[in-house]
Amino acid sequence: MIPHNKPSIGPEESQAIAEVIASGWIAKGEKVAQFEQEFAEYVGAKYAIAVSSGTAALTVALKVLNINTQHHRVIIPSYACAALVNAIRMAGAQHEIKDVNITDFNLDSIGDLSYDDSDAIIAVHTFGVPVEINTMKTYLPYIIEDCSQALGSYINGQHVGLQGDIGIFSFGPSKMITTGSGGMIVTNNKTLADKAREYIDYDKNVPAFNFAMNDIQAAMGIVQLGKLSGFLDKRFCMAGEYEKICHNKGWKYQDNNYLQNYYRFVLIGDFVDRLKQHLADNGITAIVPITHDELLHNMLGMGIERFPNAEYISTHSLSLPIYPSLTDGEFNHILDCLRRF
Repeated sequence: MIPHNKPSIGPEESQAIAEVIASGWIAKGEKVAQFEQEFAEYVGAKYAIAVSSGTAALTVALKVLNINTQHHRVIIPSYACAALVNAIRMAGAQHEIKDVNITDFNLDSIGDLSYDDSDAIIAVHTFGVPVEINTMKTYLPYIIEDCSQALGSYINGQHVGLQGDIGIFSFGPSKMITTGSGGMIVTNNKTLADKAREYIDYDKNVPAFNFAMNDIQAAMGIVQLGKLSGFLDKRFCMAGEYEKICHNKGWKYQDNNYLQNYYRFVLIGDFVDRLKQHLADNGITAIVPITHDELLHNMLGMGIERFPNAEYISTHSLSLPIYPSLTDGEFNHILDCLRRF
């Protein structure tokens, strides 16, 4: 079977890790500092702070913004990872779940959102498709951009993660680049950056967490970041071929007018169940990216009436394989199967 996704790792990563191990220093050190600097330069941020996971990044972001009591409410989309709920609960705040739109699976426009005197929003760039958040600044004190899946995506000529107060990234096994596990916080605000570093430095006499990245992870991240341009080029090429087929067949897919990284290529429509079986019969794994049971409002036992779009997407979507380690032969086989459907 051709898997839906797998990391793109080569001998360069192995060599970088081996050099760190041979050095005798594997904790947070020079490699973490180098990774932070190079990552900040890539996204155009003044400050980047490496952490142990994307969830850790979200939790620290909430803490440094003082979103940390039961009186604080944070808006999040229902069509999203459970890590958002977990981070908000770890920070001590409450969540306010909203529906998404049917086109790009992101939070609805400002006119369709009720902010209910909320204190912050976690604006998720779902599957790497950028969400417009500039208008949200008028209505909310704080904005956290969840860029876990959006490294390499741009909006209004700017890399995602810098429109709000803080941006967070994830480096899990399936992300745009991977360090096995890990994450990054970015901001242009020195005060917030300094507070974030205090929270992950557990030797300091402040409330803190052992959320630091280590040099083994960072060494791998440096190599992966150097490969990102090539990763993006291959994803763009594959997405272009998928789009041609969609246009020929009249299929709809997740999209908007901003420059996305094609972390996922998600079809949407009544045909996806049949297509999933057709692909499986031909040795290709396609997945429902977020199932009905995984929708946050369903996980929390809320009613479905307020979330019609998330409900529809969860039962009418299919994510196709799109990742750099797909061979030309594998990808051509996928294209042939799609054309024959």
